[in-house]
Formats: sequence, structure tokens, C-alpha cells
Amino acid sequence: MKSLSTRPRSAAALLVGAAAAAIMSSPVEPAAATGEAGPGSHKRYLLNNTYHGAWQDDGVKGQVKNFTNKRIVVRDTTMDKSVDIWPGQTVIFYSDHDLRTFGKLSSGDGTWLEITDYNNPHARSEFRLCDAEMGRPDTLFWGPGRSVENIRESWKVNESHHEVTSTHKHWIKREPDSWKDKHDTWNTSDWAAFTIHVDQI
Repeated sequence: MKSLSTRPRSAAALLVGAAAAAIMSSPVEPAAATGEAGPGSHKRYLLNNTYHGAWQDDGVKGQVKNFTNKRIVVRDTTMDKSVDIWPGQTVIFYSDHDLRTFGKLSSGDGTWLEITDYNNPHARSEFRLCDAEMGRPDTLFWGPGRSVENIRESWKVNESHHEVTSTHKHWIKREPDSWKDKHDTWNTSDWAAFTIHVDQI
């Protein structure tokens, strides 16, 4: 059996070896490298709190959870901003946009979310979530191509429904008023809170 060489390596070889070892031992973080969220339990945010100093500034808040095996996109149309999430990830949203001009909902403040498959952005589900000026919150759901329309009024706390089309399946629930995330403020503390599960898209 041949004995191993004991010759010292060059300085360049030592540097290359040290760099390779550092790369192998460092954690891989695709989100930091690409600017996008990679697989995992990350949260993404859509924040649209336009508080103007009014004593009663209503709005909606909550979360969209991806239970599919696909990468999906959640877009807040009221501020034309979107984020994409991988399976198992969550979008946290806050919005007090004036929904009076959106039709088919009581006057109030809230958001209009579009949810699509990352690879099929033209087939979208739409949720309009409204914290009504008087009474309990209302929602409007449209399926892809607006083939399905469900208007649900005066949601009670812990009430839930399935929003189903031939290709998209969602579950939506009104959470207790105590629901909050790290972005809660005194202004958002009493906003209507919703959870949306994306089960198929």
C-alpha cells in the first residue's frame, strides 16, 4: 500500500480548500439569494393600512394558507401588490381600502384578493372581504372566469364556508376579533379577521 504524500500544499490550494469547506458548511438560503420565498414555513405580507386619523377606521386582516402542492400567487388589487408562496406557506394581509365602489357589498373598508396558480395566472379566485360600516362583515367570492359567485353577509365569529368551483377549492373562516399578527396596532385591533385555506387551484 502506498503511503500518503506529506508534501505541504500551496497557499492557493489551501485557500480554495477553505472556501469550499465554508460553502459546504453554510446553510442554503434560496430566498436570500433570489429575493423570493423558498419552500418552508415562511410568512409573506400584504400590508395596506391607510389610516387617516379617523376615530373609526375599519378594515380586514387575516391570512391565506397554501395547502396545495403548487406555488401560488396572492394579489391585493387595492394596492396592486402580490406575493407568491410555496406549499405550506402563509400570506398575512391587512387592508382598510374603501370598498364602496366595488359593488355587491355593503359600504365599508377591506380588501380584494386574487389567488392564482403561479403557472396559470389567468385562472383566478377572487375574495372581496369587507368590514361593513354597520353590522357584521360581508364577503364576495368569484371563481375563475366568475363562473361562481357567492355573496355572504353578516359573518358571525367562527363561522366558516367552503368556496368551490370545478377547479378551485377554498375554505374561509371568520376568526375571533382577538386574532392578531406582529403588525397589529391600536387601529387594527378591532378589524374583522379571516383565514382562507387554498385547498386546490
